[in-house]
Amino acid sequence: LSDHVELRDIIQPADEVRRVQPLHLSSQFGAKAFPSTLYQTELKDACVWIDPDDWITQVASSSDKRRVRLQMLHSGPRRSLHFQPDEVAAAIVTCGGVCPGINSVIREVVMMLNTYGVRKVYGIKNGFNGVPHSHTWVTLRPESVQDLHMHGGSLLGSDSGNPPAEDMAKALQLKGVRQFYAIGGQGAMSGAMDIQKALQQMNCECSVMGIPQSIENDINLLDRTFGFDTACTEAQSAIETAYIEATSSGNCVGLVKLMGRESGYLALHACLAARHVDICLIPEMDINLEKVLEHTVHLVQTHGYAVVVVAEGCSETLLDRSVGNVGLYLQDAILNHFQALQLPCNVRYVDPTFMVRAVPANAKDSIYCSVLAHGAVHGAMAGFSNVATCRVDSRFVYMPLHVLAAVGTRRLDLQGPWMERLLETTMQPNLSMEGKITATPMDPNKAMGTRLLSKSKRNSNIAGADVIRTPNTSLTMLNGFGEVVAKRPLRREDLLQEHDEVRKLPCFHLSQRFGRQKIPTTLVSNESAGKAFMDDLSFSTQAMCVEDAGVGRPTAYYQMTRAGPREQLHFDPCDPAACALIVSCGGICPGLNSVIREVVNTLWQYGVRKIWGVIGGFKGVMEPENWMKLTPEVVKDSHMKGGTMLISDRGNPEHIHMANVLKAHNVKQYFVLGGDGTHKGAMQTFDAM
Repeated sequence: LSDHVELRDIIQPADEVRRVQPLHLSSQFGAKAFPSTLYQTELKDACVWIDPDDWITQVASSSDKRRVRLQMLHSGPRRSLHFQPDEVAAAIVTCGGVCPGINSVIREVVMMLNTYGVRKVYGIKNGFNGVPHSHTWVTLRPESVQDLHMHGGSLLGSDSGNPPAEDMAKALQLKGVRQFYAIGGQGAMSGAMDIQKALQQMNCECSVMGIPQSIENDINLLDRTFGFDTACTEAQSAIETAYIEATSSGNCVGLVKLMGRESGYLALHACLAARHVDICLIPEMDINLEKVLEHTVHLVQTHGYAVVVVAEGCSETLLDRSVGNVGLYLQDAILNHFQALQLPCNVRYVDPTFMVRAVPANAKDSIYCSVLAHGAVHGAMAGFSNVATCRVDSRFVYMPLHVLAAVGTRRLDLQGPWMERLLETTMQPNLSMEGKITATPMDPNKAMGTRLLSKSKRNSNIAGADVIRTPNTSLTMLNGFGEVVAKRPLRREDLLQEHDEVRKLPCFHLSQRFGRQKIPTTLVSNESAGKAFMDDLSFSTQAMCVEDAGVGRPTAYYQMTRAGPREQLHFDPCDPAACALIVSCGGICPGLNSVIREVVNTLWQYGVRKIWGVIGGFKGVMEPENWMKLTPEVVKDSHMKGGTMLISDRGNPEHIHMANVLKAHNVKQYFVLGGDGTHKGAMQTFDAM
């Protein structure tokens, strides 16, 4: 099923791996090694103990432009502690704006500290501003935070602003605090770093741990920040409200303003989830207001309504100057523009700014908060300091705070895949300042792709590379303050254990049986976005551990073909005799209709016009007379309903019979939705074909 992969096929020549070593209190206060008190709890048999040299390397990808990858320490419980839990006093503070999940993090920090045996835990009200003032300190106990995760906001109150770091450090020292947990955005992480420096200068043995938050998901390097998923869900509800209002009134524009001062991730993801948005404006865009108004008029005249989403940070890009409320400004601009053209128009304005951040964390964020909070406590008990607990490339790690401070705010790449997905959903034209003033809408009767064609770049000059070392690659080791302490050539053991290996999972390609077809892609370009097409050599390798959880057992890391558009197609989308078929099998599941909708829309963008849906699972394949014709119009609102529009069922007819039906109806693409049993059946049908 898989092939062995050498190191030279993972790391490219001239690449560099930087090992960012977290600060450890032993460097200033001497090494301590107390047996973990988790051995004495019900968790003793459930703990996955992390070894001291368990390094996580960022995912390697052939089409990735990065030449430097970070190597970070794995987050989790250690067998040896730096602190005796019964001698520890801990303090928790929340900073910046409120965010879904803050109370979940507070609860889990308190609960995990209690599990270790820490009995003195303080909560500090009013953010960093409250640290120097004793009256803002409250005692937190497990019973007082038991149901805290069920409430939005912050039990401790959140505030912006930093008093002098020296004053905060003195207050922590006066209270005997040995572990300090700061919850907040990048500003809070920078403040925590300053506090750590002040504590160090005072020779105060205190671990400072950061737990990053942001409903805008704008912290670089991190997979996502807690609160973002919940905020997207709430923002999606606001967009759906605007859509219903717009479609229920004549000549109506549903306008939604969302948070996002510098980054458009929240607006973009909410639009992708809602799927009803016609125009999405984000701070990264260089927006031409005249084009926006012109396209809005076109939408209302052709469809009877329009749904527009604008991020709060668009005020400067829309006007080249700041306005108090970009949503209200855009509402007035739309009404004035329609009035000037003597056209009727109503605007339904929705501003969920505080709704998206004041709610409790949803299930996904709540679990995420627990893992982050537990990781922070494990790290502090082990003696790490000046680090944030976060998830990078699907692995939970300890990230030095100076790294988070250095990488800056994450902003959307207007030439990247997320922007491409947005434009495929909204179908909005180029609304930037550059180019023609006229905003020409996309023609839905033509191929509706939105990619600016550009080949992926891959350095294939690996001649002479050996199994152990890839030429000109290096490992750079940095200490807890970001200072380079060593640099040497990269070796295999820097990434993997001796008994571990990387395995490639090759995908079957129809050219192996039917010869290679080289049909130019039918996806058209759009100057608003760009996309590097994948080629046959585009791959991604899982994030690797030097010491993984299964010590003593070989670990296989997989290298897989990257999903995405190719510059050359195997099938001609415009073949009038060919068709595509979609079937859903097994039990129903939330999201089936969303998948069906997006498969249909993407096929339509390529130019496929004969798309069928099978009614009744695999059994329905044998009844082509009952197949359902699918078009973008048919599936337009399907994602707003549960279940499956194709009616799912269990059971498999003979696979050779299904294969004969597919062949007889010239089915060129067969999309199967279901569980592992369904995919086993699809594989057997493929073998029969």
